[in-house]
Order: sequence, then C-alpha cells, then structure tokens
Amino acid sequence: MRVAQLLHDQNGVVARWQLLEAGHDDTFIEGMLRRREWARIHPGVYVDHTGTPTWRQRTWAAVLHYWPAALSHGSALGPPDPGRRIPGVDHDDYRPMIDVAVEHPRKVVPVPGVRVHRVRGLSERVAWNVGPPRVRPEHAILDDAARCSSRVDALARITDVCRSRRTPPERVLAALRGRVRLRHRSWLIAALGDVLEGALSVLEGGYLRKVERAHGLPPGQRQRKDRTEKGVVYRDVRYPGQRVVVELDGRLGHEQFHDR
Repeated sequence: MRVAQLLHDQNGVVARWQLLEAGHDDTFIEGMLRRREWARIHPGVYVDHTGTPTWRQRTWAAVLHYWPAALSHGSALGPPDPGRRIPGVDHDDYRPMIDVAVEHPRKVVPVPGVRVHRVRGLSERVAWNVGPPRVRPEHAILDDAARCSSRVDALARITDVCRSRRTPPERVLAALRGRVRLRHRSWLIAALGDVLEGALSVLEGGYLRKVERAHGLPPGQRQRKDRTEKGVVYRDVRYPGQRVVVELDGRLGHEQFHDR
C-alpha cells in the first residue's frame, strides 16, 4: 500500500531507497522491471511505465536520485514553454536539462539529462513541503538570471517571473541583496527598484527611466486595474490628470491578468 501511495504522490516515480524503507528488496524491484511494469530512469530510480517519462516525472527522478536535493534554476519555476523554439534543435526529440541543487560541498556522479549545482546553505532556500521539493522562486530566478549573457536578458527573466506572480519583486530584491556574489548584481538591484514601482518589464523600466523621469513627466500610475468588456486588465502606465494611458507591451503580457 505504501508503494502505491509513493507512486501516486510522486507522479509514478519511486526510488530504491524508498522501496527498501517500505520493506521491499532488490528481488521485488527486479521482478517489476522484468515484467515491464516499471522502467529505470536513473540508477536506483524507477517509473511505473515503459514509455517516455514526462517532464514532471523527470524532475521527480532527478531529485530522488540525488536526494536530499531540490529543483533549482529554471526547473524550479515550472515546465519549459512548449511554444519556445530553440534554433538548431529538433524539438521532436528535445528533452530540456533538469537542474537540481545539492548542499555544498557534496560530491555527486553526473547522470544524463541532469545538471547538478552545489549550493551553500541550500536548506534555507528550499520549499521542502512541495512535490518535488524546489528552491523558492526568488532564489531560483536569481540563479537562472545569473546564467544570462547580458544584464538586460537577466532582468527580462526576473520581470517575467514577477509579472506572472510566481513571486513578488520585493522578495527577489531581498534575496538579491543577500547574495554577495552574483552576476549583474549591482545593476539588477537598481533595476529592481523600478520593478517595485510597477515597471514589470525591461521596456517598462526603460520608459520609466528614459522618458518619464528624463523628461520630467508626472509620476504615472502603474499596473492599475481597468475594467473592459473582456474583464479586468492591468494598464502599464496611466496618467489620470492628463487622461492618458500608455501601453508599452501591447496585449501580450496582459492577457494572463484578465479576471472576469
């Protein structure tokens, strides 16, 4: 009964160490594999079918293989966008890497499809009560943004997460100030101040600095609700005294905020 519950809770994935704790042995495991009721994803980690594992099953398998571990970077923020096309990649066979974090200075053996990061003080950054465990969004997005080649790309990643309301910019800024070493750190601290004022994209931040402030315009109201025939939408910038609304991102980025 316990194995069935584990498989249910872990999207059909279970680890050898869990099976041993539940009272089973290697003979039981080999029997399940031989009858093709289970398939091996990583050494000591199994899935309850023989087809291609889903992205979520791969995340569970990675975390269980390196346990104690947690999803990190982009993997902690959710599945990849199925509509995103990567040049030169055959998307019919493409399986994105799964990022996991383990406590520093632990040494691990790499397995295909998984990228391991050793992090100091990991336990303080992880939400262990979710399945699978993952680094909290404010830390995960900073790690992911640090891999961007340009600071503008890094800010775009952060604002995308804040815009989708997976974590508020206040938490990202607090986490960023707690990082002594992080790529683009000083610039991002300043830029996130604009995000706190409601500039939830690189374009909106540029408008705030290079247009509104540079030309002495009155401070606009940002991300305020407006009711339309399609429901509630959030306006980029509104100047109520001048009866002017500025939309910088177009419809894209606002549809997710409709609230009928």
